[in-house]
Amino acid sequence: MPRSSEGRVFIDLSKELNSDIISFSILGTTIVVLNSNEVANDLLEKRSSIHSGRYCPPMIASPNLINLKDFVAFMDTNELWKKQRRAMGARLNRHAVTAFRASQELEARRLLSRLLAEHTEPISSEFLNEEFYRTTAAVFLESVYGYELKSAHDPFFTNISKMNAILSHASLPTVNAFPWMEHIPDWVPGTGWKQKAYEWREQTSRAMGDPYNWAKQRIASGADDCSIVSLTYKELRRAGSGEAEADEFCKSVATGLLGAGTETSTLAMMWFVVAMAKHPEIQERAQKEIDAVVGTDRLPTIADRADLPFVERLMTEVVRWHPSAPFGAPHICTEENEYRGYRIPKGSIMVGHVTATVRDEAVYQNATKFDPDRYLDPTVPPPQAFGWGLRICPGQHFFREIFFLEVALMLATLKIERYKDENGIEHIPSEETTDNSSIA
Repeated sequence: MPRSSEGRVFIDLSKELNSDIISFSILGTTIVVLNSNEVANDLLEKRSSIHSGRYCPPMIASPNLINLKDFVAFMDTNELWKKQRRAMGARLNRHAVTAFRASQELEARRLLSRLLAEHTEPISSEFLNEEFYRTTAAVFLESVYGYELKSAHDPFFTNISKMNAILSHASLPTVNAFPWMEHIPDWVPGTGWKQKAYEWREQTSRAMGDPYNWAKQRIASGADDCSIVSLTYKELRRAGSGEAEADEFCKSVATGLLGAGTETSTLAMMWFVVAMAKHPEIQERAQKEIDAVVGTDRLPTIADRADLPFVERLMTEVVRWHPSAPFGAPHICTEENEYRGYRIPKGSIMVGHVTATVRDEAVYQNATKFDPDRYLDPTVPPPQAFGWGLRICPGQHFFREIFFLEVALMLATLKIERYKDENGIEHIPSEETTDNSSIA
């Protein structure tokens, strides 16, 4: 298995083997990588009932370590998972997300104010990443808990950032290679990593508990809000759930939303900036559409979205061009089955390679090209960047609304240009990474 650049390696292997489905066997476990739209849809969408299990890394699942086995992204398709997904769906479906538009518009405008107030030239990718992350976290804190984020130093915000970093690190294969090691006593030399896991458990507990306890006090005081925690908690209590049961359920739902949404939304905005810097002609066209529809005496709102088809296609293309979750979370096969003559054993890890599916030339011609107009062809589908089947992202409609607002406001007021060095030489941002690029 490759240790870096996995996506490129998997695509190259598919070409070398002339197969869009490839597999590895590691220590008795079969890993199946799906490298085209067809195989991903056939196996993860059409056979979703038997390919939607989930593997929870031991570091995260163990009650002796981080103890987040009820985190929805890592949970198997049991009754608790179904209940959590239903709760998320009730608050985040296409119609329900309209309840959060006021906070989304407020935070998008606050982002714009901070960008306009930044006088450093060029604006670094690090600054942009921090601001996009802060905006997304603020929207989630308001929508999930009813809490207004006013500072980047707010402990609720910093704890969420730490939790997301912990979950990313604790999910790595190298951290989970030998799960039996958790049973080694703490006093044995070489088990310092267990102390780190205990620290992570305390940090994730604070990230989950502190904002929830704040929201719970608000509920007890009789505050009337439409936050996801408030509505879900009251609904559970009316249905007969005990206080402790409702607390644990709501905490898990809230953490699942915060953990899954903040990172991916931030990355989408970073790729939007890169796309605009690389393609000024597309940026100009989108700006002209906004000027024609919205005018220049006000800022775009969510009500303008239906009248901005090019901006909508541009957003869809950003999501396809560089998906925020290139692999998503692996699925587990829960029942042995056969596909194209291949046997897929029960327990196989199914990897839907999102980047390969959105670069599938059979579906997207000139797939590496950033081209919003490809969707003028009704036969070209939107990218499956939000997952497949039972595991599709429940927050996709929520994401699209805040993504539109941030994109539209930036296009209406800013011009994103390539960085010029002291010699006047333009630097085109790299698509390999945005970590070390500067964008004016």
